[in-house]
Order: sequence, then C-alpha cells, then structure tokens
Amino acid sequence: MSKDKAGNFVRLAEKRLANVLEAIRVLGNLSNRGNYTYTDEQAQNLIAAIREAVEEAKMLFGITAPPPPPPPLEASQAVWENPMIPISEWQAAVTAGETTSGYMNWMDEKRAEGVPEFVRSFHVG
Repeated sequence: MSKDKAGNFVRLAEKRLANVLEAIRVLGNLSNRGNYTYTDEQAQNLIAAIREAVEEAKMLFGITAPPPPPPPLEASQAVWENPMIPISEWQAAVTAGETTSGYMNWMDEKRAEGVPEFVRSFHVG
C-alpha cells in the first residue's frame, strides 16, 4: 500500500508542479507593458502572493530550514565570460610556436575549464 501512496505522490506532484509552473509562466505574460498597464505595487503584490503560497506549502510539508545556497559560480563564471589568463601561460604558448588558431584553441580550452559542468553537458541542436 505504501508503494501506491508513493507512486500517487510522484504522479500527482509531477502534474501539479507542471500546472503551477505553467500558471506562473502565464502570469509572467502580464508583465508585457505593451498589452497591460499596472503599477509596481500591483506587480509586487502578485509576487508577494506567490511567495506567501510557497511559504504556506513549506509549512504544510514541514520544511523549516532554508534550502542550501547554490554553488558559487563566480570563479568559473569569470573564467568563462572574461578569462584572465596569466601572461606567463600566454608567453609559454607563443614560445611553443602556437599559431593564432592554436592559441585560440588553447584559450577555448582555458575557458572550458571554468565552464560549470551543467553548461558543458548541455548540447544544443
């Protein structure tokens, strides 16, 4: 019987979560000022109502601790977006006879080292 309860929870949770996320997405469409007029206070009230509902759900589930913070991306993001490659490494690449294209490949590899794993595993197309 507990398997049925667990299975029911998963089945219903997936459907209900999908419905909630879709409702929030559709609610976000109201932010289009080309189609709607609203005040900042009205927008803040919408978000506050969502937060209040989430807090109520957390209480119902008995969740009291805040979620763990996401892993820091600052270091990896800095290398990925604006790599600061030490001049000694650049000089070593040039001294080793790296061509411009070889150097660009080397820089791409250096950038890739700092790309978060979830980005590296995401393939488009």
